[in-house]
Amino acid sequence: MFVDSRAWKLARIVAPLVAFLFALTSCGSDNTGDEALWTFIDKGGKPVTPFFHWAFEFSEGLAAVQSGQKWGYINKKGDTKIAFQFDAAYPFSDGLAVVGVGPRFDQLKKTYIDKSGKVLFPPTFNHLGAFGDGLGAAQQPIERGGKWGFVDRSGQFVIPPKFDSAGMFSEGLCAVGFKAPVAFKTGYIDRTGKLVIPARYSTYTNFKNGVALVSVFRGKGQSDLLQIDKHGNKIRDGWCTSDPCPEQVGGKWGYKNEKGELVIAAQYKSIGKQFSEGLASVMFDNFKCGYINTRGELVIPATFDGAGTFSDGLAAISLEDQRHWDPGREQYKRHYGFIDRTGKIVIPVKFQDAKDFRDGIALVQYWEVPRAGN
Repeated sequence: MFVDSRAWKLARIVAPLVAFLFALTSCGSDNTGDEALWTFIDKGGKPVTPFFHWAFEFSEGLAAVQSGQKWGYINKKGDTKIAFQFDAAYPFSDGLAVVGVGPRFDQLKKTYIDKSGKVLFPPTFNHLGAFGDGLGAAQQPIERGGKWGFVDRSGQFVIPPKFDSAGMFSEGLCAVGFKAPVAFKTGYIDRTGKLVIPARYSTYTNFKNGVALVSVFRGKGQSDLLQIDKHGNKIRDGWCTSDPCPEQVGGKWGYKNEKGELVIAAQYKSIGKQFSEGLASVMFDNFKCGYINTRGELVIPATFDGAGTFSDGLAAISLEDQRHWDPGREQYKRHYGFIDRTGKIVIPVKFQDAKDFRDGIALVQYWEVPRAGN
């Protein structure tokens, strides 16, 4: 996740809950999707797969990628494992992936495939969610009410469509939404479809290690952030699940410990959501980003315009190219590269976008396909 000046500028003008999230994350890709510019690189910066028009990161050993107008799946060597035959494709979860076929994106019909590429049932659903705990959310056609339910691997509803929104099952529970006068209210069901945690939340996450993060809307742009257990009981206030975790004081950000004590002074315009490999990205008032250690010492100078999370010993960073102004976005173009834990740029700043390294490879987007030898 990036600490990025563009994300902070957006966070200033949105509701406090959204502002909190954007202050700790990055803004999106600049991709236009016109050229085959996405690939995976190794730690030497060398492409290890062909170039694609679009690509998702690897999930369960496979990555959904687009070549020309069709989508398929590759392994980490770049070998095609599921042929390019779909008009849309999404990451695998619980052994299955959503794929779609149709002449236009808004006319796609979706189904699930397994890792062999086998289509499990005819593509009939307009909207189909990621598979989890043996079930996937599916929406009825709008003309039949547009309600959401849950299907099994055969595409048959095992939890009838009766919800206004639906998430993904995780640890035996799934968030479902109901229309309310002001906004959706969300609760959690079990695998039988029984509502086991009442619908009283405005935002939510999946359960992980027995904990879900939720918010309760209090009106006038105010929300209470909570952590709950599988019975809906409050564990603690706030969404912090790490130690130390972010804390805002007087418009500035710092870090507090599990006791709520400020252990790194609130002096930054924006900070990373959590420490990773002992370092966290921070942004100063001049919108420049660097990295601090858990003692709050600046160990990598603030010379970057964006700074990501360390993973596999490397972190993506970005620099503005003040030679190239983008009038459409009213900002300078960004170039991305990677640094090591000393702050040394070890993969040149030449990408249009860059994701974290995982298992020795990272998804990147080039501005143009490099010539042989570059």
